[in-house]
Amino acid sequence: MAVSSAGSAKEIRTIVQGIQILIGGMVDELGKFSGHTQEVSATIEEISASISSLLEVSQRLNDLATKI
Repeated sequence: MAVSSAGSAKEIRTIVQGIQILIGGMVDELGKFSGHTQEVSATIEEISASISSLLEVSQRLNDLATKI
């Protein structure tokens, strides 16, 4: 029974190590995803600022057109 327990413990240790490796990989991928999310967020903010500028210029052009 002791031999069986030792073998089971070794098998459990191997399984746990495999799980740890998989979790480590998931953590790495989530870190990459987080970085991409921040880049996308920054890009969206830039686009939003550009759209706001275009809207302001459009309004000014419209005001000028009505004066002409």
